Amino acid sequence: MQKYLIAASIVAAMALPAMATDTDTDWMRHGKPGSNNVIVVTPGEPTRELQTLTYEQMARTPQNYVGETVALQGKVVQVEEEGDDLVLRVNITRGEYSSWTDTIVIAYHHKGPLIRRVLENDIIAVEGEYRGLTSYESIFHQKVTLPFVFATELKIWPPRGK
Repeated sequence: MQKYLIAASIVAAMALPAMATDTDTDWMRHGKPGSNNVIVVTPGEPTRELQTLTYEQMARTPQNYVGETVALQGKVVQVEEEGDDLVLRVNITRGEYSSWTDTIVIAYHHKGPLIRRVLENDIIAVEGEYRGLTSYESIFHQKVTLPFVFATELKIWPPRGK
């Protein structure tokens, strides 16, 4: 039980409605060269280009991006499930040798059963709203403040069957 790592304020918020090319998915691809944006492809809908934010942007100047729709990829380091709600701690900066750093919090409310559960060490791609910073108390009673994204889409990589 690691529920103590995520603050109740994050769960309450859930009630409200640099990526590497080898992690591109059939759902999320890089935008124009030199751009931090990604292309999001949803069958039956127009293709969209969304902004990706770096950890540095979200952590250092959160007020500049609150309310922005963003697309991110990362490695799940912690999963907390309660009913249809997920709260994830995800490292979003990919380093050498497939290491990931720079943790953010992602909340996701899924409608109905998940086809695949999100597990620690999964690589995920999300689309959602950047909501600024959130804080919680660690097991050592220290305040931890991280960037927070409320996801509207969540995909696990690799896709099923690959």
